[in-house]
Amino acid sequence: MPAPRCRLQPSLRRHPRRQAEFVRVPKANVGPLVIPNTALADEQVLFLSDILPTGYMAAINAAIGKGSTVAIFGAGPVGLMAAASARLLGAERIFMVDHHKYRLDFAQQAYGVEPIDFDQVDDPANVIIDRMAGRGVDASIDAVGFEAKGSRIESALTAVKLEARAAPRCARRSRRRGAAARSACRACTPAGSTRS
Repeated sequence: MPAPRCRLQPSLRRHPRRQAEFVRVPKANVGPLVIPNTALADEQVLFLSDILPTGYMAAINAAIGKGSTVAIFGAGPVGLMAAASARLLGAERIFMVDHHKYRLDFAQQAYGVEPIDFDQVDDPANVIIDRMAGRGVDASIDAVGFEAKGSRIESALTAVKLEARAAPRCARRSRRRGAAARSACRACTPAGSTRS
């Protein structure tokens, strides 16, 4: 049976960040949500079936609960939804690492995160550990998606294969994922969890 094709609604066709006018949606009866005709605009419900569940699942998989501390690497849509979900689940402190000031400012204002601009500091994991009085966070979430930029130290350590200062399993995963994942591993307490 051929996969159904969906045509974007007229208001989304004018949306500057759209990816296509037509999309092929395998198993379309599972993922998309039917939004009833309400006063909500398409832009207001855009994140409901993809970005919000991704951020929420990252927070759930990281075992965030009341009083938890978490570091989120990446302040894009998934990182922001992870911060919202962490706050909803009762996280006490949320650190957010990115290099876009406008994203960090929004996250700080909307979700009360402690922003860390990795263009201003060379090792965000050390900043987090210092702010946590040497303890590290309970969980880290890698919400970078595609590794676009890492620090000079991370690049040098990776080149000589000295980046693995975390637990071996975490180090193996981070070697494949990039600088954000390595910082996420180092920012955790020894018993903490890293999710991506």
